[in-house]
Amino acid sequence: MSGAIVEAEGNGRGEGARDVERGVPGLLERWWAMSMSKQDFVALADSIRDHGSVLDPHSMVRLTDTPFTKDQVHMLADFCKQQNSNFNRERWLDYIAGKCGPNGGAIKHSKG
Repeated sequence: MSGAIVEAEGNGRGEGARDVERGVPGLLERWWAMSMSKQDFVALADSIRDHGSVLDPHSMVRLTDTPFTKDQVHMLADFCKQQNSNFNRERWLDYIAGKCGPNGGAIKHSKG
């Protein structure tokens, strides 16, 4: 998965039983220590891609006319890199721009 938005997961989110043993302080400690995952990055990118393209079903008007600027998206990419050192900034930006899929592969086009 060398072209993926996140090269390797490793945030240890599967440790719920240990959190219960340590109680609320341990749970809060883990919550603060968690890094963003590939799923988080893809969800954020999808939201950015959809921003300004979602139609109100009643009026068929875009819900916002203020798309993200290039500077705003690059600032978010910098933030994501700070959250997870395995974050692939260029791949994420390419996904938002529609140049690739979320794993870095070709975009699937529907037949029509």
